[in-house]
Amino acid sequence: GLRWHVVTLDQVQRIFRRVEPVYGKLCCGGHSFIIERLVLILKDGTELELYIGDDMERQAAALLESLQTAHPEILYGKP
Repeated sequence: GLRWHVVTLDQVQRIFRRVEPVYGKLCCGGHSFIIERLVLILKDGTELELYIGDDMERQAAALLESLQTAHPEILYGKP
């Protein structure tokens, strides 16, 4: 189910982070993960989710901040 998408930032209307807590049950117990994603809403309404990683809050926040600095013309945050 994974796909590759190539979009230019001039096609992006809005960007925000999606944080999802997930509990994984393993044979020896369980573990909680925090999944970080960056969501791109394109001008045609398409929503793309970019998987950043598990327990990577600082990296996802830094990526969003660097995009905000480099591309202030894009809207940031949930609609």
